Amino acid sequence: MPAGDLCTLTDVQTYLGDATSQSAGVLGALITQVSAWVQSYCERNLSGILTYNWMTDGHGGDTLPLPEGPVVSILSVSIDGNPVLPSDGQSSGWLADDRSISIIGGQFCAGRKNVLITYTAGYPYVWSVSAITGLPMELQFAVVETVALRFKGRTRIGKNSEGMAGQSTSYDNSMAPKDAMYTLNKYKKNVPW
Repeated sequence: MPAGDLCTLTDVQTYLGDATSQSAGVLGALITQVSAWVQSYCERNLSGILTYNWMTDGHGGDTLPLPEGPVVSILSVSIDGNPVLPSDGQSSGWLADDRSISIIGGQFCAGRKNVLITYTAGYPYVWSVSAITGLPMELQFAVVETVALRFKGRTRIGKNSEGMAGQSTSYDNSMAPKDAMYTLNKYKKNVPW
């Protein structure tokens, strides 16, 4: 399985109670596909820390939500081409948290594309064949549940329900289980996210 997958084969096999090698190829492909779908659905990179150069309009206020997160570090800030130094909380400059940046003793002057912020954001994702670290566990589990749903659903493609001996069974044909969707919606990109 490639780096960038949001869970491991072992995670899914343990969840399904199926450690046979017969299903490993199908599960590996599903993990890669579901991981790509999750990142697309959430509209963010979930597998590592990236650097962003964000140019935006100043609005005259002192705080801007950053479009990617969680923020790891701010590399540079400039307003109208003038660099802004970091603040210690008392002096003028910028302060950031994991979602936004504020100007102490100043403002993001109103203008068109006059604010440039270079920063790093994301999860400190480390992938290996047997484990993924740095990614929230609830997010990994949402991927495991979604892979399991799709794996089990491959034998009933196109069926919503079936009946036998007076009993009927309905199938979940959603993109992901309800609990997984609840988790994914928490990580979906919003501004402010």
